[in-house]
Amino acid sequence: MILKKLEKDEYLQPDIITYNSCLNAYAKAKDPIAAQLFLERMENRYAEGHSVKPDTYSYVKKTLSKYYHVNEQPQNLTLSL
Repeated sequence: MILKKLEKDEYLQPDIITYNSCLNAYAKAKDPIAAQLFLERMENRYAEGHSVKPDTYSYVKKTLSKYYHVNEQPQNLTLSL
């Protein structure tokens, strides 16, 4: 996985957009388990001292991946933050 190579690179480190793009891919793939594991990975890396902290968008994408998995065609989905 390209992300793992970036995480090990001394000069190129993934940012929140990189991580959220991965979460978006899991949501589109309707894979809530992978989204949950990936979010936990983000949280663990942040706890270990890495600079990227999951943001609101990260948690929304994880939640949407569960929603899309249960309901194939969501209707009138609104989010209030």
